[in-house]
Amino acid sequence: MNVFDLAAKITLDTSEYNKGLASAESKASAFGSVIGGTAKAIGAAITASTTAVTAFAKKAVDASISYESAFAGVKKTVDETEKTSYEDLYKAAQLLATQTNSTKEQVAGVMEIAGQLGISADDITEFTRTIIQLGDSTNLSAEEGASALARFMNITGSSSKDVGKLGATLVDLGNNFATTESEIMSMASRLASAGSQLGLSDADILGISTALSSLGVRAEMGGSAFSKAMIKIQTAVETGYEPVNKFLDKTGYSLRELELLSSVNSKAFKEL
Repeated sequence: MNVFDLAAKITLDTSEYNKGLASAESKASAFGSVIGGTAKAIGAAITASTTAVTAFAKKAVDASISYESAFAGVKKTVDETEKTSYEDLYKAAQLLATQTNSTKEQVAGVMEIAGQLGISADDITEFTRTIIQLGDSTNLSAEEGASALARFMNITGSSSKDVGKLGATLVDLGNNFATTESEIMSMASRLASAGSQLGLSDADILGISTALSSLGVRAEMGGSAFSKAMIKIQTAVETGYEPVNKFLDKTGYSLRELELLSSVNSKAFKEL
Protein backbone atom coordinates (compact mmCIF):
# COMPACT_ATOMS: atom_id res chain seq x y z
CA MET A 1 0.00 0.00 0.00
CA ASN A 2 1.45 3.31 -1.03
CA VAL A 3 1.40 6.52 0.94
CA PHE A 4 -1.60 7.93 -0.93
CA ASP A 5 -3.78 4.89 -0.27
CA LEU A 6 -2.84 4.93 3.44
CA ALA A 7 -3.70 8.61 3.79
CA ALA A 8 -7.07 8.05 2.10
CA LYS A 9 -7.88 5.15 4.44
CA ILE A 10 -6.94 7.12 7.57
CA THR A 11 -9.07 10.04 6.43
CA LEU A 12 -12.05 7.71 5.82
CA ASP A 13 -11.65 6.02 9.20
CA THR A 14 -11.40 9.36 10.95
CA SER A 15 -14.54 10.57 9.22
CA GLU A 16 -16.50 7.52 10.41
CA TYR A 17 -15.10 7.98 13.89
CA ASN A 18 -16.23 11.60 13.95
CA LYS A 19 -19.68 10.62 12.76
CA GLY A 20 -19.94 8.00 15.52
CA LEU A 21 -18.71 10.47 18.09
CA ALA A 22 -21.23 13.09 16.96
CA SER A 23 -24.02 10.51 17.11
CA ALA A 24 -22.96 9.48 20.59
CA GLU A 25 -22.85 13.09 21.72
CA SER A 26 -26.30 13.68 20.27
CA LYS A 27 -27.74 10.64 22.06
CA ALA A 28 -26.03 11.59 25.28
CA SER A 29 -27.44 15.08 25.03
CA ALA A 30 -30.93 13.75 24.37
CA PHE A 31 -30.60 11.30 27.26
CA GLY A 32 -29.41 14.13 29.48
CA SER A 33 -32.44 16.19 28.51
CA VAL A 34 -34.71 13.29 29.36
CA ILE A 35 -32.96 12.73 32.68
CA GLY A 36 -33.08 16.44 33.40
CA GLY A 37 -36.77 16.63 32.58
CA THR A 38 -37.52 13.57 34.66
CA ALA A 39 -35.52 14.92 37.57
CA LYS A 40 -37.34 18.23 37.26
CA ALA A 41 -40.70 16.45 37.22
CA ILE A 42 -39.72 14.33 40.21
CA GLY A 43 -38.55 17.45 42.02
CA ALA A 44 -41.84 19.20 41.30
CA ALA A 45 -43.80 16.17 42.47
CA ILE A 46 -41.78 15.98 45.67
CA THR A 47 -42.29 19.70 46.27
CA ALA A 48 -46.05 19.39 45.68
CA SER A 49 -46.24 16.34 47.92
CA THR A 50 -44.28 18.07 50.65
CA THR A 51 -46.54 21.12 50.41
CA ALA A 52 -49.65 18.94 50.63
CA VAL A 53 -48.30 17.01 53.62
CA THR A 54 -47.31 20.24 55.33
CA ALA A 55 -50.74 21.76 54.70
CA PHE A 56 -52.46 18.61 56.00
CA ALA A 57 -50.26 18.55 59.08
CA LYS A 58 -50.97 22.22 59.74
CA LYS A 59 -54.69 21.64 59.33
CA ALA A 60 -54.57 18.70 61.73
CA VAL A 61 -52.64 20.73 64.28
CA ASP A 62 -55.04 23.68 63.93
CA ALA A 63 -58.04 21.35 64.36
CA SER A 64 -56.48 19.83 67.46
CA ILE A 65 -55.80 23.27 68.93
CA SER A 66 -59.35 24.36 68.09
CA TYR A 67 -60.86 21.33 69.85
CA GLU A 68 -58.60 21.72 72.86
CA SER A 69 -59.74 25.33 73.12
CA ALA A 70 -63.40 24.34 72.83
CA PHE A 71 -63.06 21.59 75.43
CA ALA A 72 -61.40 24.02 77.82
CA GLY A 73 -64.83 25.66 78.02
CA VAL A 74 -66.33 22.34 79.17
CA LYS A 75 -63.84 22.17 82.02
CA LYS A 76 -64.89 25.66 83.13
CA THR A 77 -68.58 24.76 83.49
CA VAL A 78 -68.62 21.04 84.32
CA ASP A 79 -67.26 19.37 87.45
CA GLU A 80 -65.86 15.84 87.33
CA THR A 81 -67.62 13.17 89.38
CA GLU A 82 -66.58 9.77 90.69
CA LYS A 83 -68.22 8.19 87.63
CA THR A 84 -67.32 10.72 84.94
CA SER A 85 -63.92 12.33 84.34
CA TYR A 86 -62.88 15.01 81.88
CA GLU A 87 -61.13 12.30 79.89
CA ASP A 88 -64.47 10.47 79.58
CA LEU A 89 -66.19 13.62 78.33
CA TYR A 90 -63.28 14.38 75.98
CA LYS A 91 -63.64 10.99 74.29
CA ALA A 92 -67.45 11.16 74.34
CA ALA A 93 -67.41 14.46 72.43
CA GLN A 94 -65.08 12.98 69.81
CA LEU A 95 -67.35 9.95 69.41
CA LEU A 96 -70.52 12.07 69.11
CA ALA A 97 -68.85 14.06 66.33
CA THR A 98 -68.48 10.85 64.31
CA GLN A 99 -72.11 9.85 64.93
CA THR A 100 -73.77 13.18 64.09
CA ASN A 101 -73.45 16.07 61.66
CA SER A 102 -71.69 18.23 64.23
CA THR A 103 -67.98 18.88 64.67
CA LYS A 104 -66.06 18.13 67.85
CA GLU A 105 -65.98 21.85 68.59
CA GLN A 106 -69.76 22.13 68.27
CA VAL A 107 -70.31 19.11 70.51
CA ALA A 108 -67.99 20.60 73.13
CA GLY A 109 -69.90 23.88 72.83
CA VAL A 110 -73.18 22.13 73.71
CA MET A 111 -71.49 20.41 76.64
CA GLU A 112 -70.28 23.77 77.88
CA ILE A 113 -73.79 25.27 77.70
CA ALA A 114 -75.23 22.21 79.45
CA GLY A 115 -72.70 22.65 82.25
CA GLN A 116 -73.63 26.32 82.62
CA LEU A 117 -77.27 25.32 83.01
CA GLY A 118 -76.60 22.76 85.72
CA ILE A 119 -76.49 19.44 83.87
CA SER A 120 -74.18 17.10 85.77
CA ALA A 121 -71.18 15.38 84.23
CA ASP A 122 -72.88 11.99 84.66
CA ASP A 123 -75.82 13.06 82.46
CA ILE A 124 -74.15 15.51 80.14
CA THR A 125 -73.23 13.07 77.37
CA GLU A 126 -76.79 11.81 76.92
CA PHE A 127 -78.12 15.36 77.18
CA THR A 128 -75.66 16.52 74.53
CA ARG A 129 -76.55 13.60 72.25
CA THR A 130 -80.26 14.52 72.43
CA ILE A 131 -79.58 18.20 71.78
CA ILE A 132 -77.28 17.48 68.82
CA GLN A 133 -79.91 15.17 67.32
CA LEU A 134 -82.56 17.86 67.79
CA GLY A 135 -80.30 20.29 65.98
CA ASP A 136 -79.87 17.79 63.13
CA SER A 137 -83.58 16.97 62.72
CA THR A 138 -85.50 20.11 63.77
CA ASN A 139 -85.40 23.87 63.32
CA LEU A 140 -83.83 24.22 66.76
CA SER A 141 -80.12 24.97 66.69
CA ALA A 142 -78.00 22.93 69.09
CA GLU A 143 -77.22 25.98 71.25
CA GLU A 144 -80.84 27.14 71.31
CA GLY A 145 -82.11 23.64 72.08
CA ALA A 146 -79.60 23.15 74.89
CA SER A 147 -80.56 26.40 76.60
CA ALA A 148 -84.32 25.94 76.16
CA LEU A 149 -84.51 22.31 77.29
CA ALA A 150 -82.14 22.75 80.24
CA ARG A 151 -84.08 25.76 81.55
CA PHE A 152 -87.39 23.99 81.03
CA MET A 153 -86.14 20.98 82.99
CA ASN A 154 -84.78 23.18 85.76
CA ILE A 155 -88.16 24.90 86.15
CA THR A 156 -90.23 21.70 86.09
CA GLY A 157 -87.75 19.77 88.18
CA SER A 158 -87.33 17.05 85.56
CA SER A 159 -84.47 14.59 85.83
CA SER A 160 -81.63 14.94 83.34
CA LYS A 161 -82.20 11.27 82.57
CA ASP A 162 -85.55 12.17 81.00
CA VAL A 163 -84.04 14.43 78.37
CA GLY A 164 -84.26 11.70 75.72
CA LYS A 165 -88.00 11.35 76.28
CA LEU A 166 -88.49 15.11 76.16
CA GLY A 167 -86.54 15.35 72.93
CA ALA A 168 -88.52 12.54 71.32
CA THR A 169 -91.80 14.12 72.45
CA LEU A 170 -90.81 17.49 71.06
CA VAL A 171 -89.87 16.01 67.66
CA ASP A 172 -93.11 14.01 67.48
CA LEU A 173 -95.24 17.07 68.28
CA GLY A 174 -93.40 19.18 65.73
CA ASN A 175 -93.89 16.51 63.07
CA ASN A 176 -97.62 16.08 63.64
CA PHE A 177 -98.98 19.56 64.29
CA ALA A 178 -99.02 22.89 62.46
CA THR A 179 -96.17 24.33 64.45
CA THR A 180 -92.41 23.98 64.84
CA GLU A 181 -90.21 22.64 67.60
CA SER A 182 -88.76 26.07 68.34
CA GLU A 183 -92.26 27.58 68.71
CA ILE A 184 -93.36 24.75 70.99
CA MET A 185 -90.25 25.11 73.14
CA SER A 186 -90.61 28.87 73.33
CA MET A 187 -94.22 28.56 74.54
CA ALA A 188 -93.36 25.71 76.90
CA SER A 189 -90.62 27.77 78.54
CA ARG A 190 -93.19 30.47 79.34
CA LEU A 191 -95.77 28.00 80.64
CA ALA A 192 -93.34 25.88 82.64
CA SER A 193 -93.52 27.82 85.90
CA ALA A 194 -97.33 28.09 86.07
CA GLY A 195 -97.73 24.54 84.78
CA SER A 196 -95.46 23.19 87.51
CA GLN A 197 -97.41 25.08 90.18
CA LEU A 198 -100.58 23.43 88.92
CA GLY A 199 -99.03 19.98 88.91
CA LEU A 200 -98.87 19.59 85.14
CA SER A 201 -96.38 17.06 83.81
CA ASP A 202 -93.77 17.96 81.22
CA ALA A 203 -95.88 16.19 78.60
CA ASP A 204 -98.95 18.24 79.63
CA ILE A 205 -97.04 21.50 79.28
CA LEU A 206 -95.60 20.52 75.90
CA GLY A 207 -99.06 19.42 74.72
CA ILE A 208 -100.69 22.72 75.71
CA SER A 209 -97.80 24.63 74.17
CA THR A 210 -98.28 22.73 70.92
CA ALA A 211 -102.00 23.48 70.86
CA LEU A 212 -101.47 27.19 71.49
CA SER A 213 -98.64 27.63 68.99
CA SER A 214 -100.60 25.64 66.38
CA LEU A 215 -103.36 28.26 66.67
CA GLY A 216 -100.86 31.01 65.95
CA VAL A 217 -100.68 32.29 69.52
CA ARG A 218 -97.36 34.04 70.08
CA ALA A 219 -95.33 32.86 73.05
CA GLU A 220 -94.57 36.42 74.19
CA MET A 221 -98.25 37.20 74.75
CA GLY A 222 -99.99 33.84 74.90
CA GLY A 223 -97.60 32.33 77.39
CA SER A 224 -98.23 34.95 80.06
CA ALA A 225 -101.96 35.17 79.40
CA PHE A 226 -102.50 31.42 79.52
CA SER A 227 -100.35 31.06 82.64
CA LYS A 228 -102.57 33.59 84.40
CA ALA A 229 -105.67 31.75 83.18
CA MET A 230 -104.41 28.43 84.51
CA ILE A 231 -103.66 29.95 87.89
CA LYS A 232 -107.13 31.51 88.03
CA ILE A 233 -108.64 28.11 87.21
CA GLN A 234 -106.62 26.61 90.03
CA THR A 235 -107.84 29.26 92.44
CA ALA A 236 -111.44 28.85 91.29
CA VAL A 237 -111.31 25.09 91.74
CA GLU A 238 -109.98 25.43 95.27
CA THR A 239 -112.46 28.10 96.41
CA GLY A 240 -115.76 26.39 95.62
CA TYR A 241 -118.60 25.87 93.18
CA GLU A 242 -119.55 29.33 91.95
CA PRO A 243 -116.19 30.39 90.43
CA VAL A 244 -115.87 26.97 88.80
CA ASN A 245 -119.30 27.21 87.24
CA LYS A 246 -118.46 30.66 85.87
CA PHE A 247 -115.40 29.24 84.18
CA LEU A 248 -117.40 26.37 82.75
CA ASP A 249 -119.99 28.76 81.33
CA LYS A 250 -117.43 31.09 79.80
CA THR A 251 -115.07 28.49 78.35
CA GLY A 252 -117.46 25.71 77.40
CA TYR A 253 -115.30 23.13 79.16
CA SER A 254 -116.84 20.16 80.88
CA LEU A 255 -115.94 19.63 84.50
CA ARG A 256 -113.77 16.68 83.54
CA GLU A 257 -111.90 18.76 80.94
CA LEU A 258 -111.32 21.47 83.50
CA GLU A 259 -110.01 18.88 85.94
CA LEU A 260 -107.59 17.51 83.36
CA LEU A 261 -106.48 21.00 82.40
CA SER A 262 -105.69 22.02 85.93
CA SER A 263 -104.44 18.57 86.99
CA VAL A 264 -105.53 19.26 90.56
CA ASN A 265 -106.99 16.50 92.73
CA SER A 266 -108.48 18.96 95.15
CA LYS A 267 -111.31 18.49 97.65
CA ALA A 268 -113.45 20.81 95.54
CA PHE A 269 -113.29 18.43 92.56
CA LYS A 270 -114.12 15.43 94.70
CA GLU A 271 -117.13 17.19 96.11
CA LEU A 272 -118.25 18.34 92.64
